[in-house]
Amino acid sequence: MTSHRFFLGYLHGWITSAPLYAQWRRLLSYVRRFRTITFLLRTLGVLLTVLQTGALVLVGTLLFLVLLPSAAALMLGILLTALLESRRSNRYLRNHLDGRPVTVLFLSEEASPFAIANAKDLAARGNTVLAVSPYLISAKGLHRRASFSCTLRQEFENVFLVRKYYFFSLQKQVLSHAEVTFLY
Repeated sequence: MTSHRFFLGYLHGWITSAPLYAQWRRLLSYVRRFRTITFLLRTLGVLLTVLQTGALVLVGTLLFLVLLPSAAALMLGILLTALLESRRSNRYLRNHLDGRPVTVLFLSEEASPFAIANAKDLAARGNTVLAVSPYLISAKGLHRRASFSCTLRQEFENVFLVRKYYFFSLQKQVLSHAEVTFLY
């Protein structure tokens, strides 16, 4: 994450390096070898026969007019809220750090008991620990708590959970002025 300056660059790199994306690229190259247009037309014909035209129109209309805009509006709302909240969060962390060393812990999945104990130990030794959440939208954190946050929330004393999309603003505005250690 530290090699990218913006969240969209990180997101693009994350998507293109995913195993599902590699499998999709392999599938596309395989399909291209066998005349893609003919294959797609035959598959489309079978799908139309199975679903019938009325059901296909109904499902397509539901998907494009209801579900996709709702999901896009939800994600846009969360990102806009995070953008507006990031200034307040940056100011809060700048005041909270007060010259303390910062340790950024990148979580790859749900936090293990070892990662939680490590974060608590680092905080007890005088560090401020920022755990970067692996989830874009989730209430999961370092311990089971059902509150959602757009930018950051305090998990334990001197241990904070930070969202991926907020990390880039945090890095530019706060971490560039602090003594930082990154743990992967």
